[in-house]
Amino acid sequence: DMQYHWHLTKPNKKLAVHIENFKQDEKVFDATLALKRKKISGKSLAEVLLRFPLITSKVMLAIYFEALRLWLKKTPFFQHSNKPEAPSEVTFHEK
Repeated sequence: DMQYHWHLTKPNKKLAVHIENFKQDEKVFDATLALKRKKISGKSLAEVLLRFPLITSKVMLAIYFEALRLWLKKTPFFQHSNKPEAPSEVTFHEK
């Protein structure tokens, strides 16, 4: 029951992503992300690994920890319905 509006600039040296979510014509979420292009190389990947060495493990551990907490609380699990996905609106803006 949500509408999603995505606004993106064409990827170049910079990329902007703006997302707005509406529920019953009321804006409930608004976020903007501004990115700069960086060349991917062995050196740049090594720098990321050195800056964030255990980030993947940390995220996975946090997800499983929360799942364990929910399981211990005996929180019921609900399967997703097979409803088709609502169409999304994507708009590209020149800058």
